[in-house]
Amino acid sequence: MAVGVGSRGIDQLEIIVRTVCARLRQAGARPAIIPAMGSHGGATARPGGVLQRLNVTEASCGAPVVSSMAVEQIGTVFGEVPVYFSCDALAMEHSIAINRIKPHTNSSARPRAGS
Repeated sequence: MAVGVGSRGIDQLEIIVRTVCARLRQAGARPAIIPAMGSHGGATARPGGVLQRLNVTEASCGAPVVSSMAVEQIGTVFGEVPVYFSCDALAMEHSIAINRIKPHTNSSARPRAGS
């Protein structure tokens, strides 16, 4: 079970991830934490990074952190913007996202009308 974890200002993130992983284990799943957009820390697969600084680790959450950075395009948004998904997560039977959606700090784009 892939547990995608973002790092965009989620209060008490470690507790949330630890609880989700514990509940998944209770249900018989084998959760693995997949760093989501922004949480890789410098966009590399190296150990550590943003999630480690937020104490979201295998030791604190009871699930391995799997971060290969390999992605696959799974579709498009608005028929033109590619959508990518972690190959590690695609290899698992199910995925759960723990994230907060907000505009990127470097983005000046505005949502399209009707979107």
